Amino acid sequence: MLPSIPRVQSFYEAYSHAEGFIGEDYLVIWHEDEVAAVWQEDQMGTSKDFLFFGGNGGGEGFGCHWVEGKETYFSAQFVCDLHSDRTDLGNWTGFRKAILEGSYL
Repeated sequence: MLPSIPRVQSFYEAYSHAEGFIGEDYLVIWHEDEVAAVWQEDQMGTSKDFLFFGGNGGGEGFGCHWVEGKETYFSAQFVCDLHSDRTDLGNWTGFRKAILEGSYL
């Protein structure tokens, strides 16, 4: 089961398993069950306050990082130190803007 974060829940209600081009970039949103399985088993080797939920099909992932109830979105290579090697995209609006503009790396 995924963490109970309102934005994550509403996100999956709208976009679970969606994919396609946004501008020049490709975005794949993984199915909620896949994300939950990876998160629960910590298959990505990350702490539980990071949650990858998709990628661009080319090695970069998108995720959410939350601390004390505040979430921020990020992009990162799938193999990295998420504490230091990620690009913070800000809030939900910032994430959407970065994807649309292709400015997430």
